[in-house]
Amino acid sequence: RPADLRLVSKLNTLNDPMPSQFETLKDWLRDRNGSPFLTGYEAETWAENKKEQYMCLKPPTAENDPFTRYTSNVLVGLYHRLLGQSLGTGENLDKATGHTSYSSPSISKTSNVITTILASLLPVLTIFVLNQLSSTNLRIGITALFTATFSFMITLFSSAKRVEIIMATAT
Repeated sequence: RPADLRLVSKLNTLNDPMPSQFETLKDWLRDRNGSPFLTGYEAETWAENKKEQYMCLKPPTAENDPFTRYTSNVLVGLYHRLLGQSLGTGENLDKATGHTSYSSPSISKTSNVITTILASLLPVLTIFVLNQLSSTNLRIGITALFTATFSFMITLFSSAKRVEIIMATAT
C-alpha cells in the first residue's frame, strides 16, 4: 500500500543514535544505582553495541562537525562532572540516576565560541612566534608548521570538504 511505503520511506530517513545517546540510554536502563527495572532476558536487549539497529527520532543538531560532536560526546560529560552538577545546570531527566540533558543549541554555541577564539588566536600567535625568530630557514619551517596546524584545525572544527581545506590553506 502507498501509505506503508511512505511510512517506510520516512523511517529510512531517521538517523542512528549518537554514541553518547546510545550509551546514556543503556546506562539508564541498567540503572547502576542498584534498582534496574529490566530483569532476566529483556535486560540483555541493550547488551550489544550495535547502535545501527536503533534509530533516533530527534534530528541531529544543525552543526554536526567533528568538534561539535566531540563537545557533545566528551566535553559536556567532563563539564557536568567538574562543574555542571554542582551548579545544577542542564535539565535533570532522572533524579535517581542523575542523568542530565544539556540543550543542543547551547552545545553548538559553546563549540562555536571555542572555535572562534582558536581561529582568532592562530594568526596572532603565528606573527608573534615568527617575530621572535631571526633565522629565515626557521621562519619558513615554522610557517609550514602553522599552515599544517591551520589545515588540521579546519578539518577538526568544520565539515569542510578536502578541496575547501586545500583552497583555504593555499591562500
